[in-house]
Amino acid sequence: MRRRLLEKCSQKRKDVVLGFDLRSQFKPFRLRSRFRLLLRSFMPEGTVAPMRLALAALLTLLPAAAHASIGEVWRRVQWGESDAALAREFGKRATVLDRPIEYGDAETRVVLRDVTLGGHDFAVYFQMDKAGRGLRRIHFERPRHGAVLGVFRDVVAALEAELGAPTRACEIPRQAPTGYQAQSVRVWVRDAGTVRAVFRDTTLSAGEGCLAENRSGTSPCGLTGQIFVQISRENGC
Repeated sequence: MRRRLLEKCSQKRKDVVLGFDLRSQFKPFRLRSRFRLLLRSFMPEGTVAPMRLALAALLTLLPAAAHASIGEVWRRVQWGESDAALAREFGKRATVLDRPIEYGDAETRVVLRDVTLGGHDFAVYFQMDKAGRGLRRIHFERPRHGAVLGVFRDVVAALEAELGAPTRACEIPRQAPTGYQAQSVRVWVRDAGTVRAVFRDTTLSAGEGCLAENRSGTSPCGLTGQIFVQISRENGC
């Protein structure tokens, strides 16, 4: 009986040291308290404070990595630049397509994968002018299965942190020119170009619209919704 009680107390102590109680649905303690208990459990006396400072310095780097900015791509390119120049600039990160992706007045041959924006993965498509005038737009797009309202809010928050308040916001209803998709648009007009963040709702045939979706994870509406950020010299919603 005594041994069983000791094992039970030992297990409870391990749960608390790790920062949660396994029997209470993993409810976390405050972050600072959790790290303090964890460090004291494994580090010799007198080394906790220095390690805590080092860990705090490391944690300050995490938000920057999780919320990488559009400027990390934008500042490395120039309007009118060629596909070959873009491929050289981004090296192994760049994928050069055998056949271009058509975008009406532009086409894409160079793509960057797994670019983080607002803490979420995007692909970057460098849209080249079909008339031969080089780079026309930088197009960040979220994979369709992850195009939900929570992600769009995160992206807008990241852009506001980098660029300030939007120059204007547009809420476009379902109509024929937009393929009967409602759109939520934020626009930042800057000297170097214009940034547009766009969330396109599902089509009418999809039933329930994405603009009413409040969760930040994936959902059925993401199959037809779309989130993208475009940088160009063009202005307007």
